[in-house]
Amino acid sequence: MAFSQTETNFRVQKKVEACQVNVKDKVLASVGSPKQIMGYQVTPRITSVEEVGDVVNFSGNACVSVMFLSADNEVSGARENVEFASSFEKGNLTDIWLSPMVNDSSLTIVENEARVSFNVKVDCFGQQETNICQISDNDDNVVTKTEDKTILNLSCASSEEFTLTEEIKEPKVIEEVVLASGIVNVLEVSSEENMVVASGVLNVKLTYKTGDDLTTSVKEIPFKQELAISGATPDDNANVSLYLSNLSATINSNENAENETNISLIASFNAISYCYQEKTITQVIDAFSTVSETNTVLTADCVNSYFSEPSKNQYADSVINIENYPEFDEIVSVNACQTYLSGNNEGVVLTIVSLKDREGNIISINENVPVIISGEVKENAQAIVSSYHNRGGKELEINYVFASQVSSVKETNLNYVSNLEEISEIVDESDMKMYVVKENETLFDVCRALKVNPSVVASQNENTDSLAKGDKVFVYFPKTANFEE
Repeated sequence: MAFSQTETNFRVQKKVEACQVNVKDKVLASVGSPKQIMGYQVTPRITSVEEVGDVVNFSGNACVSVMFLSADNEVSGARENVEFASSFEKGNLTDIWLSPMVNDSSLTIVENEARVSFNVKVDCFGQQETNICQISDNDDNVVTKTEDKTILNLSCASSEEFTLTEEIKEPKVIEEVVLASGIVNVLEVSSEENMVVASGVLNVKLTYKTGDDLTTSVKEIPFKQELAISGATPDDNANVSLYLSNLSATINSNENAENETNISLIASFNAISYCYQEKTITQVIDAFSTVSETNTVLTADCVNSYFSEPSKNQYADSVINIENYPEFDEIVSVNACQTYLSGNNEGVVLTIVSLKDREGNIISINENVPVIISGEVKENAQAIVSSYHNRGGKELEINYVFASQVSSVKETNLNYVSNLEEISEIVDESDMKMYVVKENETLFDVCRALKVNPSVVASQNENTDSLAKGDKVFVYFPKTANFEE
């Protein structure tokens, strides 16, 4: 028997949960001694990564933005970085990048100090390689069956950071931006020569202080960013995972503007890009004279799976009862701080509702608001409050907008021949066997069931090239049956 063996290499971009980092009761010195917490956002980023053998050591910080009521009843804002570090084993992944996401967070006042606690889940993106051995038959004496299978194979990947700047003009005089929060949606990705182009929208919610009042404004900032990725071609399937790592808003002085305010917005992102190309392999399946095995590889399952209609797919409206709230003159602000999704697009958003009572005091109330999101979202979706409406002091309608990353891989089973076994003797005595052909069976299936050479079956039966269900195939075995090379 003459066989040739080829080896096919597959690469996939794999995402695994590296570890979780817990930070507990970290005092925020920049907040001082607040009376009330009115809203906050925790945005993590990785600042350094070191690989020592199979161990990956990393460190980072979480930017905590806080809106609070100070001891002298002034609404103010502060931002502070909280450091964290950890390590994990990367296994067989190469060319890794890390991406952090806040799983859970809380900001409380203990002994007149603002203390933040949070849990950061760190995902590790890396490349995984799998070698598949394919054995093809070049001899008519051996029955083989081949099948072509096309999968998406990782061709190239890269990671980079970029910054988006935007000038916002508000038609009012603003004293201070007390809180800036945002989420990012990638809407379209295309591949070009040595680059991918990601387009989307950054949803930003800004809370302003104007005299004794607070004003919220939600902005949709479109972006289109070119990301370098060596080896990309215009024909590739491309995907980008985009994470907001920092967001700041500052007021620019403008002496000539009496009734308007210019605000500079700076958003920093961590982008992980990867391209896939179709790769077709020919599998040799279950040859009767071989041992067949199955190898499982990871391949891209869905790429370019972004929300094409964010106005429909990423919003949720919820109503909460506020009849039992203390008597108040107005709702000052409503801020989403943490999102928990349980599946089936349902979940809870931790929301802080801040009121101004009849004596002018600010009261903040934490609400776990249930949400149902129309359209597909993943468990890592985060929310911001786009608008809210007080229904006569009885109900509060809250409108949320959500964003999440959508990409995945799947396991693909590839059948292949791993070992050859020459059958030198089938039976010890002469024998006659009959086989009844089943539906959709071919000569290959008959030979495999009887363990005989196709030439033997063809010489003793007619019309073996067009077998049908119910046909009877007879084979006479001599005392010994040898397959010679």
